[in-house]
Amino acid sequence: MKLCYACQKNKSESDFYKDEYSDDGYTSSCRDCQKAKSKAYYKAVRDALTDKQKEARKKAYNLWKENHPERYRELTTKNNEKRRLANKARLKASELLGEGLPKGESDEGGILQGD
Repeated sequence: MKLCYACQKNKSESDFYKDEYSDDGYTSSCRDCQKAKSKAYYKAVRDALTDKQKEARKKAYNLWKENHPERYRELTTKNNEKRRLANKARLKASELLGEGLPKGESDEGGILQGD
């Protein structure tokens, strides 16, 4: 049995995480208290972490874009072509049916294929 420093309850050693640096080989607070502390910390700093992650992702993307200009141009051209074809299909459906296809839907029936 071991006393949890946080909740002051006696619990079995299996209720504690292992810690090679402590004298008895286990953390001073139980797993439940550790989890509660981690959740509270994450909730408190969630927005700041998310902003930092977004900035890091954006920085890495811009660096990749600078180092691979040909591949970036190729992917951009390919995606623009897909977007152009999707918009063309949506416009054609709007003309034929009087209303456009909902965004994200395709012409599965083949109505628009008879260009």
